[in-house]
Amino acid sequence: MGVDSGQRPARALVVDGEGKPVGEGAGSTVSSAVELALAPSGAGIVDITSVGVAITQADERDRAAVSLLFPNAPVIVAERAKCALYGASGLGRGVWLDAECGFAYARGTSGLEATAGGWGPVAGDEGSRRWLGLEGVRAVFRAHDGRTGDTALHDLALKRFSASSVTALRDALDEGADVSEFAADVSMAAAAGDKLAAALTNHAALHLANLALAAARAVFEGDPEVAVFGSGYAFEDETVAGQLDGWLERLLPTALRHPALATPTVGALLLACAAAGLEPEELDWRALLAADARLNEISSTKGKSLHDA
Repeated sequence: MGVDSGQRPARALVVDGEGKPVGEGAGSTVSSAVELALAPSGAGIVDITSVGVAITQADERDRAAVSLLFPNAPVIVAERAKCALYGASGLGRGVWLDAECGFAYARGTSGLEATAGGWGPVAGDEGSRRWLGLEGVRAVFRAHDGRTGDTALHDLALKRFSASSVTALRDALDEGADVSEFAADVSMAAAAGDKLAAALTNHAALHLANLALAAARAVFEGDPEVAVFGSGYAFEDETVAGQLDGWLERLLPTALRHPALATPTVGALLLACAAAGLEPEELDWRALLAADARLNEISSTKGKSLHDA
């Protein structure tokens, strides 16, 4: 079984001893997701032979808490980035770049691992969605002061945060408005030709490329090709994605960005399969990817319900 507890809702995916999917589920808790995933096969917790769990920050308390849910099976608890790379590549090799929080994780063919970034909004989240949004609103105030030229970001920021003036914008930010939401506006302005916005998205792309470079350099020295996978705004927005590709080409010529094969839930499942002696090539990948897609649809629907609640 593979479980992604770093998502809301939590996700679970089950395969049988021959590598064929037999159930998937999404729920508000790990327990409910597991229960839903087991229901189609009629199996219970005691029938599970191995479990892989993706968790946002896998410290010892988290490991112990998750292990209690599966008393009769070995539980492999791993950072979500590791499971994301396993799911994306199918092999657990390459670089996973999380543009949402500004973090890179790399794992080489020898199993050597390295990370870069992800230190948080105070210590450093350069390149993240929040960083881009914050740089965007800061640019609005600089332009208002006359320290830079005019920018479309001014009007976009007032609209985004329902502010009547830059003073009202400042007040909204001081009251805790989510600056990460403004990243979408910065990207939109960059795509429309706003030079200041384009400089900001390019700077964000450079930060992300440097994160990938730092992590890759630690584990892939001399390799002919480094597969780069990722998630977040920089992979969804054409403008930023193009800038990221340009920086990767310049800084890490051996890198090649690939679309993710599957989700972290599948990555967690691969770790569980490895512990049970089931190799990736023994899995029914066509059925597994179909199950993963169904799980995405279920999770999307339930996620909206949980958010609305």
